[in-house]
Amino acid sequence: MFSEGVRLGGYYQIHDDIMPPIEEIARSLRLEREAYLSSHPGAKADPRPLIPDAPEGACLALATDFASHGHYTQLRPFAQVVESYQLAPNVYASDQIGGTLETYLSSLKAPKREQMRDDTTTDAPTRIPTPDEDTPGDDLADRLRDFEASPHRTKILTLLKASLEKGEPYTAAMASQCRDLTGLDAQPDWWPTLATHKALASKVNSQSRGVLLDAGNDSRSAALYLVSLPKDTRAGLGFEKIPRDITIDKVLAALNGETDGVPEEAMTFYQGQIFARAESILDEYDRIFKSGYSVLQPAGVLTCDEDGQGRLMALSSDGRAYQRTHNLVLLRLWEQIQAAQHLTPLPTRNINEIAEILINGKDRQGNTYPNGTRFYFPYKMLEYAFGRESNDGAQDLYPRHSDASSWDTYREREVKKSLQAMLTAVVRALLKSEADNGLTYHDPSMMTKVVGALESIGKAMTTCVLVSAYDNSPSNIPVKVKVRVLTPYEGFSENIVERAIVEALGFAGGTTAQCYDPIHDGIFWEFRHDMDKVLANASPVWAGKILDAMQRQGRKPNANNMILGIGLDDDVVTTGKEIRQFNDHTSHGIFAGSRSGKGLTTQQILAMHLIAGIAPGLGDNKPDMASLLLSINPDAFVINGSNIACNPEEGTDMFMQYTAAKVAELEARARIPEYLNKKNLAWAPGYTGTLGTIVYLRYMILALGMLAARTISPEIAEQLGGKDGICIVFDEISNTNQQIQTFFQSNMQGHMCYTNYESEWAAWEQSGFDDKKKPKQDVNEGEMWFTSMYFMMRKSFEKLSQLRNAGFNNAEAKRSRVFMIGQDPVNPVTDISQFFPAGKPLNASTKNIPIPFKEADNFIYSYASIGKTDVLIGHHPGRNYLNQLTPGSYASDKLSSTMRCFAYVPGFSGDNIHKIMNGDEAIARTATYLRPGLLFADGSEDGYCWNNSISYMKSAGVDVEAVRRDVSTDTGELDPSLGFEGYLAKAGVTREQAAATLQKLSDAANLTVRKLGYEGTWQEWVSDLRPQWIASVEDIYNVFQGYEYDPQSVTLFRRVYPEAFESEDTNSGFALAGSSGEEWDMDDLAADGEQAPAPAAPATPAKDEHAAAPIPEPPAAGPEPIATAVPTPP
Repeated sequence: MFSEGVRLGGYYQIHDDIMPPIEEIARSLRLEREAYLSSHPGAKADPRPLIPDAPEGACLALATDFASHGHYTQLRPFAQVVESYQLAPNVYASDQIGGTLETYLSSLKAPKREQMRDDTTTDAPTRIPTPDEDTPGDDLADRLRDFEASPHRTKILTLLKASLEKGEPYTAAMASQCRDLTGLDAQPDWWPTLATHKALASKVNSQSRGVLLDAGNDSRSAALYLVSLPKDTRAGLGFEKIPRDITIDKVLAALNGETDGVPEEAMTFYQGQIFARAESILDEYDRIFKSGYSVLQPAGVLTCDEDGQGRLMALSSDGRAYQRTHNLVLLRLWEQIQAAQHLTPLPTRNINEIAEILINGKDRQGNTYPNGTRFYFPYKMLEYAFGRESNDGAQDLYPRHSDASSWDTYREREVKKSLQAMLTAVVRALLKSEADNGLTYHDPSMMTKVVGALESIGKAMTTCVLVSAYDNSPSNIPVKVKVRVLTPYEGFSENIVERAIVEALGFAGGTTAQCYDPIHDGIFWEFRHDMDKVLANASPVWAGKILDAMQRQGRKPNANNMILGIGLDDDVVTTGKEIRQFNDHTSHGIFAGSRSGKGLTTQQILAMHLIAGIAPGLGDNKPDMASLLLSINPDAFVINGSNIACNPEEGTDMFMQYTAAKVAELEARARIPEYLNKKNLAWAPGYTGTLGTIVYLRYMILALGMLAARTISPEIAEQLGGKDGICIVFDEISNTNQQIQTFFQSNMQGHMCYTNYESEWAAWEQSGFDDKKKPKQDVNEGEMWFTSMYFMMRKSFEKLSQLRNAGFNNAEAKRSRVFMIGQDPVNPVTDISQFFPAGKPLNASTKNIPIPFKEADNFIYSYASIGKTDVLIGHHPGRNYLNQLTPGSYASDKLSSTMRCFAYVPGFSGDNIHKIMNGDEAIARTATYLRPGLLFADGSEDGYCWNNSISYMKSAGVDVEAVRRDVSTDTGELDPSLGFEGYLAKAGVTREQAAATLQKLSDAANLTVRKLGYEGTWQEWVSDLRPQWIASVEDIYNVFQGYEYDPQSVTLFRRVYPEAFESEDTNSGFALAGSSGEEWDMDDLAADGEQAPAPAAPATPAKDEHAAAPIPEPPAAGPEPIATAVPTPP
């Protein structure tokens, strides 16, 4: 160990629980040295004795002739070595103590925090042992009797009382030195004050007498108490070193603020200013540090090295601070900072030393600083930015704080206390330094000095340059650089990040770059520049990691605290905090182009409601979301319209819920009267024809009818989905609306019951069906059916308008939600006559209502926006929503194809809709922007979602392997929370629980159709097109009010064609009864954008076909059993 020229060739780390007396260590080291010399003849002996660092007074007799040597070697605590060592050299020179003190190390490898001793620089009377078990036979009752009889008992209990009054960490210090007395038959009256403390008995040992501190020794009790305090707290009391003559009285005096001559009432006088200043600093920290505790950790804190060159300080995985290698962009960035700010960075993070520097203008190394120096403490900022413990004994060690999972918790429990202690130390030091001038603490000039001192420390502690993102490409070109600055001094006139990149590289990225306008708010600045805007935004932000971050913060997602994504500040955006207005709205629009994140947002919304136990329903028309929910519960309140494509390899129907066979089952289940065909109406056969469109439409009426009925009473709400509310999602409302428009417009132009038909028919009936009184035009069953649908839509709208005009203002408005998701603009129709004019004369010869629907006249949106409505607007390459397509506009770099953010706007009604849809810049600037987390429908590694995602990332230049590692479990598999079900599981919701939640709304729908008198399921009801089941929202509302089901929309139909209400037609919509496949001209069917077919000439019915008959009641029996045979398409 002790070769020639090496004084100390190794470092001994001995754990506290096996630490031998200091004399034995000295003897062992001396014997080892002598053994080395005896085995190496001719080796030169080191004449200097080895002096282990020990409390003053320890036996050092073995270190002979100490006084005769001007040089000596000393073994020192690890923390001291690291603090002076500063990461690099193998040899360091320390301070002089009666000669030159040198410690030689062959290497230095820092153990992790939990492996290190909690060494302290003490001069205590004896070595203070750390936790140990009671020795066998140790009797707690005897110890308690010793304590009660001790002459030091009163002082120890006085110290306990003072600690309890001051709170943490003083209470923890007492608890750590108190034995657990729970097992005793009787405990002393002071015991309950410490009985449940988490630090209880963490440092007691068998060498102490009594049960609290050391009842046998005043000085030892005081030393034990001080050594149990955190180092910065101990230093704040004036005990950086524990003197040999320490007593409990001296500790009490320090606790009461009497040691520095500053009276306690003086500190109380300024306490309000101190706490207020600390809060103002914390408010600024919220803006710069908070987001780093959510999903994306910062890259580091920018400062300079000893040569004044910009360096990025970061933390290694084991919590050690280090300076990143020199980087030309960061060098130039620091120059930009210094050109504007003129900062003086100092390395200390000790709050008392910071206070001394601010008051005295001098650091502990003797360096002086003039008035007006702009101090910057990057080491302290690094501590706050990464949620680390204060560790004054080792400048570069940053153990993670136990509360660092949540900024709000860490802020309150660590940062606030740290700032308050620092500001208190500043005021105390100022009062102490001015006491000699005869100024009292309440003297006006002293108050002015205190204000100035607090202003100075406030400026120093609100100076920070945080590099929140620095991503490099393989060619060492920065892909994305984002910097946040707190500065109470001059601001900036340009984007300093872009300027630094240009000065460093001579190029800012050209057409691939994106330069963002600086964000400035008070003393906060944010700068960002992307050299490659595609690559900068290609790496996903995983929804599972956002959920992790929220749960670490103790924030449980629920219906009123839904995760929507992350904001521009990289913090989690929820409806419970960041955009609380969301919870005040019943209806929510989501509008964006294809591949812009609508699906991610929809999945997030569905997941949040399932996590909250609130039943969601979904009308889809793709199908993707429908396939996902039906895979969890095939009986869920979910349908898909006529647009069906089952291609899991391309991302549609990934769970195979709409295969050809299953679509055939849907067609077989339908009950379609034979008169609903192309001869009588504009009608396309099959589920992918008109049937799927009508199913979506009837689903909408059923869902909104249930929502309306829920407002009647809490009891009915409980039956219809539960007291906590329901969620209805209408997806693909743009393309579905086009299909609904085509259906109504085509049939209104030629297949309507004309205005005077009812009066003409009544007169004919009264005449005994005299041919002379016969109506001018015949109206067949198909046209009568369509007319009934027309009036059903009118009555539904009128009922919804009634609820809307009443404010939909009961508790239901905040419990339940309706989401409407699409691409195209909407123009909510408030006057039903725009869709379905009433009383307008219709041409008797053509049965025509020429109503030209506008593209924005969206049926689904107009019906479903039942309450207050807000909106999320995303990127759309063909729509200038929020002015996103105008270069340089506020939203252009956010609602872009690369960034793919969404903008939340709380008011989406009236003229505001037109402004938002047509690019209002003012509204764009007031919106809240967020980026949805990436959540796959299927999280498997061989599935479409993962492979499609990595293909995109590869094409953008992302390091896919790094992304893969980031989302892998310990076993190397993909994190299940990438997928929808795994995400639910991470939130504590099993597949079975999700299925049960989905079932609630399906059960509610079944109850609703039974209330209407229908004996089948709701799935059968929406595809049962017989006229007796043409129910409106009003009809559904009425049956829950206790009225009989009596659909007024079909009154005329029932009167004219009573036999139509007795039929039990069941067919698929392909091969209708009485029709052959050859009759269908598939090329001539009406489709989107095509001219509707000319109406067939109606056949005049024979007189006996219209014989007078009483209006029959609905059949008592429900529908016939579903046909199981699947017809073959023509």
